[in-house]
Amino acid sequence: MFIMLNLYQKIFSQIKKDPHSTLAPDDLYGVLYSLMREDGAKYLPLCRDVGNFCDSLLRRGILTDAETEKYYYLHKNTTKLAAPMDFDSYMMYLEWNRDPKKRFYEPRREILRPIVQDLQDLKDRRIDFLGVSMPPRTGKSTTGIWFMSWIMGNYPDDASVMTGHSSKLTDGFYQELLSLIGDTNEYLWYDVFQGVNIANKSAQDTTIDLVKAKRFPTVTCRSVGGTLTGAVEVGPNGIL
Repeated sequence: MFIMLNLYQKIFSQIKKDPHSTLAPDDLYGVLYSLMREDGAKYLPLCRDVGNFCDSLLRRGILTDAETEKYYYLHKNTTKLAAPMDFDSYMMYLEWNRDPKKRFYEPRREILRPIVQDLQDLKDRRIDFLGVSMPPRTGKSTTGIWFMSWIMGNYPDDASVMTGHSSKLTDGFYQELLSLIGDTNEYLWYDVFQGVNIANKSAQDTTIDLVKAKRFPTVTCRSVGGTLTGAVEVGPNGIL
Protein backbone atom coordinates (compact mmCIF):
# COMPACT_ATOMS: atom_id res chain seq x y z
CA MET A 1 0.00 0.00 0.00
CA PHE A 2 3.00 2.32 0.20
CA ILE A 3 2.89 2.80 -3.57
CA MET A 4 -0.85 3.58 -3.51
CA LEU A 5 -0.45 6.01 -0.63
CA ASN A 6 2.38 7.77 -2.44
CA LEU A 7 0.22 7.98 -5.58
CA TYR A 8 -2.65 9.42 -3.51
CA GLN A 9 -0.37 12.10 -2.10
CA LYS A 10 0.95 13.04 -5.55
CA ILE A 11 -2.51 13.32 -7.12
CA PHE A 12 -3.97 15.25 -4.18
CA SER A 13 -1.00 17.61 -4.17
CA GLN A 14 -1.51 18.20 -7.91
CA ILE A 15 -5.21 18.91 -7.41
CA LYS A 16 -4.48 21.42 -4.66
CA LYS A 17 -2.08 23.28 -6.96
CA ASP A 18 -4.32 23.09 -10.03
CA PRO A 19 -7.92 21.93 -9.50
CA HIS A 20 -8.82 22.42 -13.17
CA SER A 21 -7.80 18.94 -14.33
CA THR A 22 -10.97 16.96 -15.07
CA LEU A 23 -9.15 13.60 -14.88
CA ALA A 24 -7.48 14.12 -11.50
CA PRO A 25 -10.66 13.84 -9.34
CA ASP A 26 -11.49 10.43 -10.85
CA ASP A 27 -7.90 9.27 -10.39
CA LEU A 28 -7.88 10.43 -6.77
CA TYR A 29 -11.10 8.61 -5.98
CA GLY A 30 -9.84 5.39 -7.56
CA VAL A 31 -6.70 5.40 -5.41
CA LEU A 32 -8.63 6.37 -2.28
CA TYR A 33 -11.13 3.57 -2.91
CA SER A 34 -8.28 1.03 -3.09
CA LEU A 35 -6.76 2.34 0.14
CA MET A 36 -10.09 2.19 1.97
CA ARG A 37 -10.70 -1.36 0.78
CA GLU A 38 -7.30 -2.32 2.18
CA ASP A 39 -7.70 -0.69 5.61
CA GLY A 40 -10.67 1.62 6.07
CA ALA A 41 -9.91 2.61 9.65
CA LYS A 42 -6.33 3.56 8.81
CA TYR A 43 -7.12 5.63 5.75
CA LEU A 44 -10.41 7.17 6.94
CA PRO A 45 -8.71 10.54 7.65
CA LEU A 46 -7.85 10.75 3.94
CA CYS A 47 -11.56 10.66 3.09
CA ARG A 48 -12.16 13.52 5.50
CA ASP A 49 -9.30 15.53 3.99
CA VAL A 50 -10.61 15.07 0.44
CA GLY A 51 -14.19 15.84 1.50
CA ASN A 52 -13.16 19.05 3.30
CA PHE A 53 -11.08 20.12 0.31
CA CYS A 54 -13.94 19.51 -2.14
CA ASP A 55 -16.40 21.36 0.07
CA SER A 56 -14.10 24.37 0.30
CA LEU A 57 -13.30 24.30 -3.41
CA LEU A 58 -16.94 24.10 -4.48
CA ARG A 59 -17.82 27.07 -2.28
CA ARG A 60 -15.15 29.23 -3.94
CA GLY A 61 -17.00 29.27 -7.27
CA ILE A 62 -13.88 29.14 -9.45
CA LEU A 63 -14.73 25.96 -11.37
CA THR A 64 -16.40 25.39 -14.71
CA ASP A 65 -19.67 23.45 -14.79
CA ALA A 66 -17.85 20.26 -15.83
CA GLU A 67 -15.26 20.69 -13.05
CA THR A 68 -17.95 21.43 -10.51
CA GLU A 69 -19.70 18.17 -11.39
CA LYS A 70 -16.44 16.21 -11.02
CA TYR A 71 -15.70 17.62 -7.56
CA TYR A 72 -19.31 17.31 -6.46
CA TYR A 73 -19.23 13.58 -7.13
CA LEU A 74 -15.76 13.22 -5.65
CA HIS A 75 -17.14 14.80 -2.47
CA LYS A 76 -20.23 12.61 -2.50
CA ASN A 77 -18.38 9.37 -3.20
CA THR A 78 -15.68 9.93 -0.59
CA THR A 79 -18.38 10.74 1.97
CA LYS A 80 -20.07 7.46 1.07
CA LEU A 81 -16.76 5.59 1.46
CA ALA A 82 -16.39 6.99 4.97
CA ALA A 83 -20.06 6.64 6.01
CA PRO A 84 -20.02 3.05 7.37
CA MET A 85 -17.16 3.91 9.75
CA ASP A 86 -17.61 7.63 10.41
CA PHE A 87 -20.87 8.79 11.99
CA ASP A 88 -20.48 12.40 10.85
CA SER A 89 -20.01 11.26 7.25
CA TYR A 90 -22.98 8.94 7.60
CA MET A 91 -25.18 11.78 8.85
CA MET A 92 -24.15 13.92 5.89
CA TYR A 93 -24.49 11.19 3.27
CA LEU A 94 -27.83 9.88 4.51
CA GLU A 95 -29.53 13.12 3.43
CA TRP A 96 -27.34 13.85 0.42
CA ASN A 97 -30.23 13.73 -2.07
CA ARG A 98 -32.77 15.51 0.13
CA ASP A 99 -34.04 19.01 -0.51
CA PRO A 100 -31.62 21.23 1.48
CA LYS A 101 -34.61 22.87 3.19
CA LYS A 102 -35.66 19.48 4.62
CA ARG A 103 -32.27 18.37 5.88
CA PHE A 104 -31.89 17.71 9.59
CA TYR A 105 -28.15 17.44 10.13
CA GLU A 106 -26.33 19.80 7.80
CA PRO A 107 -27.96 23.01 9.14
CA ARG A 108 -27.26 21.86 12.74
CA ARG A 109 -23.88 20.25 12.10
CA GLU A 110 -21.80 22.87 13.87
CA ILE A 111 -23.91 22.55 17.03
CA LEU A 112 -24.39 18.78 16.97
CA ARG A 113 -20.84 17.86 15.94
CA PRO A 114 -19.58 17.33 19.54
CA ILE A 115 -22.49 14.94 20.26
CA VAL A 116 -21.87 13.12 16.99
CA GLN A 117 -18.21 12.65 17.99
CA ASP A 118 -19.29 11.36 21.43
CA LEU A 119 -21.55 8.82 19.74
CA GLN A 120 -18.66 7.85 17.47
CA ASP A 121 -16.59 7.21 20.59
CA LEU A 122 -19.42 5.10 22.02
CA LYS A 123 -19.57 2.95 18.88
CA ASP A 124 -15.78 2.59 18.83
CA ARG A 125 -15.80 1.59 22.53
CA ARG A 126 -13.59 4.46 23.57
CA ILE A 127 -16.32 5.11 26.13
CA ASP A 128 -18.83 2.70 27.69
CA PHE A 129 -21.58 5.13 28.65
CA LEU A 130 -22.76 8.44 27.25
CA GLY A 131 -25.15 10.80 28.99
CA VAL A 132 -26.52 13.78 27.05
CA SER A 133 -28.45 16.69 28.54
CA MET A 134 -29.82 19.20 26.05
CA PRO A 135 -32.90 21.46 25.92
CA PRO A 136 -36.06 20.23 24.16
CA ARG A 137 -36.24 20.44 20.35
CA THR A 138 -32.49 20.65 19.86
CA GLY A 139 -32.16 17.35 17.97
CA LYS A 140 -30.87 14.97 20.64
CA SER A 141 -33.57 12.31 20.10
CA THR A 142 -33.32 12.48 16.32
CA THR A 143 -29.54 12.23 16.48
CA GLY A 144 -29.92 9.19 18.74
CA ILE A 145 -32.32 7.52 16.32
CA TRP A 146 -29.99 8.17 13.39
CA PHE A 147 -27.14 6.76 15.45
CA MET A 148 -29.13 3.59 16.06
CA SER A 149 -29.86 3.24 12.33
CA TRP A 150 -26.09 3.44 11.75
CA ILE A 151 -25.41 0.80 14.40
CA MET A 152 -28.07 -1.45 12.85
CA GLY A 153 -26.46 -1.21 9.42
CA ASN A 154 -23.00 -1.95 10.78
CA TYR A 155 -24.12 -4.81 13.05
CA PRO A 156 -27.36 -6.28 11.65
CA ASP A 157 -26.82 -9.59 13.47
CA ASP A 158 -26.39 -7.98 16.90
CA ALA A 159 -29.35 -6.91 19.03
CA SER A 160 -29.78 -3.32 20.19
CA VAL A 161 -32.49 -1.70 22.30
CA MET A 162 -34.09 1.76 22.35
CA THR A 163 -36.12 2.55 25.42
CA GLY A 164 -37.88 5.63 26.78
CA HIS A 165 -40.39 6.82 29.35
CA SER A 166 -43.50 5.99 27.31
CA SER A 167 -44.77 3.68 24.59
CA LYS A 168 -45.69 6.71 22.49
CA LEU A 169 -42.05 7.78 22.52
CA THR A 170 -40.66 4.35 21.63
CA ASP A 171 -43.30 3.93 18.90
CA GLY A 172 -41.88 7.13 17.44
CA PHE A 173 -38.37 5.64 17.58
CA TYR A 174 -39.60 2.59 15.68
CA GLN A 175 -41.43 4.57 12.99
CA GLU A 176 -38.50 6.91 12.35
CA LEU A 177 -36.06 4.00 12.08
CA LEU A 178 -38.33 2.42 9.48
CA SER A 179 -38.45 5.72 7.60
CA LEU A 180 -34.66 6.13 7.61
CA ILE A 181 -34.11 2.60 6.34
CA GLY A 182 -37.10 2.23 4.05
CA ASP A 183 -37.72 5.66 2.49
CA THR A 184 -35.28 5.47 -0.41
CA ASN A 185 -36.64 8.70 -1.92
CA GLU A 186 -35.46 10.69 1.11
CA TYR A 187 -32.54 8.77 2.57
CA LEU A 188 -29.52 6.85 1.26
CA TRP A 189 -29.32 4.20 4.01
CA TYR A 190 -29.40 1.30 1.51
CA ASP A 191 -26.66 3.01 -0.48
CA VAL A 192 -24.38 2.93 2.57
CA PHE A 193 -25.30 -0.58 3.70
CA GLN A 194 -25.75 -2.41 0.42
CA GLY A 195 -27.09 -5.95 0.77
CA VAL A 196 -28.56 -5.27 4.23
CA ASN A 197 -32.35 -5.50 4.02
CA ILE A 198 -35.30 -5.59 6.38
CA ALA A 199 -36.08 -9.27 6.98
CA ASN A 200 -38.88 -8.79 9.48
CA LYS A 201 -40.66 -5.98 11.31
CA SER A 202 -43.45 -5.84 13.87
CA ALA A 203 -45.41 -2.73 14.71
CA GLN A 204 -47.01 -4.61 17.61
CA ASP A 205 -43.66 -5.54 19.16
CA THR A 206 -41.87 -2.47 17.73
CA THR A 207 -39.01 -4.62 16.44
CA ILE A 208 -36.96 -4.60 13.24
CA ASP A 209 -34.83 -7.50 12.02
CA LEU A 210 -32.20 -6.98 9.34
CA VAL A 211 -30.80 -9.70 7.05
CA LYS A 212 -32.69 -12.53 8.80
CA ALA A 213 -35.24 -13.09 11.56
CA LYS A 214 -33.64 -13.73 14.95
CA ARG A 215 -34.76 -14.51 18.49
CA PHE A 216 -33.46 -11.10 19.56
CA PRO A 217 -34.14 -8.64 16.71
CA THR A 218 -31.65 -6.15 15.36
CA VAL A 219 -33.49 -3.45 17.29
CA THR A 220 -36.30 -3.47 19.83
CA CYS A 221 -38.04 -0.23 20.83
CA ARG A 222 -39.83 -0.57 24.15
CA SER A 223 -40.77 1.73 27.03
CA VAL A 224 -39.40 1.32 30.55
CA GLY A 225 -42.92 0.29 31.58
CA GLY A 226 -42.98 -2.46 28.97
CA THR A 227 -41.67 -5.99 29.29
CA LEU A 228 -37.91 -5.88 28.85
CA THR A 229 -36.65 -8.76 30.99
CA GLY A 230 -36.21 -11.89 28.91
CA ALA A 231 -37.66 -10.18 25.84
CA VAL A 232 -34.59 -8.24 24.74
CA GLU A 233 -30.86 -8.64 24.68
CA VAL A 234 -28.00 -6.32 23.78
CA GLY A 235 -25.44 -8.11 21.59
CA PRO A 236 -21.64 -7.74 21.72
CA ASN A 237 -21.72 -4.81 19.29
CA GLY A 238 -25.20 -3.66 20.21
CA ILE A 239 -26.23 -0.43 21.94
CA LEU A 240 -28.75 0.25 24.68
